[in-house]
Amino acid sequence: MTDPERAAGRAIDFRPLTEPVDGRLVPAFEAELYRRAGLRAPSGASGAGCVIAVALPVGMLFAGAFWMGYVSRPTAWGWALVAGLILLGTFAFCVWAIVFAARNAAQMPPRRYRVARFAEANGLTFELVEQEPERAGLLLGTGSDGRLECVLRWPDDGIEAGTYHYVTRSVRSTTPWSYDYARIRGLGSAPELFVDVRSTGSRRRLYRPMHSYGASTGLDAPGGAHFTMWTLPRSTARARRFVDDELLELLARRDVNLEVAGDDAFVYLRLDKMVPMTDPDLWRWLLALSHVLRERARA
Repeated sequence: MTDPERAAGRAIDFRPLTEPVDGRLVPAFEAELYRRAGLRAPSGASGAGCVIAVALPVGMLFAGAFWMGYVSRPTAWGWALVAGLILLGTFAFCVWAIVFAARNAAQMPPRRYRVARFAEANGLTFELVEQEPERAGLLLGTGSDGRLECVLRWPDDGIEAGTYHYVTRSVRSTTPWSYDYARIRGLGSAPELFVDVRSTGSRRRLYRPMHSYGASTGLDAPGGAHFTMWTLPRSTARARRFVDDELLELLARRDVNLEVAGDDAFVYLRLDKMVPMTDPDLWRWLLALSHVLRERARA
């Protein structure tokens, strides 16, 4: 067994994540998965159609405005050029949306099938959707219309991973948000903190605290990754002992943010939806992180 498996106290069968998938079994699996969730399976065409329904009229509107400028001033040929470029860009974007939706629709069912077989082989649970999750940490339960998707739970080890979707609303707009997360339950006594990654070359910012924490400390992992740790002022010293070089090195391997709140730890991952769940190294890493966090909480 690997070190993470020894920490979990049992061998883990990772073969379902990497073995070839019989494509003939996937459609029936998807139908049953959505039936149990009480949902209708989405189509790639519907997702692309929503994007195109917004992008195409906007592109045509802007192109038309520039074309009318050219019609009113025929010598201003630059307006016609801009109108043509906008039209070309709009149609190119629509083609990209169709290709992306089709590729995503083809890739997601086999990935879900792998994860479900992995869960079955190891006594885990896998849920397609959970509506209105409980409020936990800085992220889960925030916003409106919140839901968890593709949730995998390790009951014996207190580990949960999935994607949280929600929306925020203002007077002028509604904005959707999605974050991949992992939750490690039952740490016991641990200082409240948030470790924010600041690694160079990050693809996007991860979720970070905007309130609640009043003190921040810069931290450097042994490998060179940079972090900011946010804590309550009264627990800064304890939090610094908790977040030692070993823990920072583990966080740097996956370029993640870490929150400890109450008895639980939350890891916010910079990953593409569902891709990491089919990576055996992710689960080995999460088991190792869970072991280190529990050791720190007991110290």
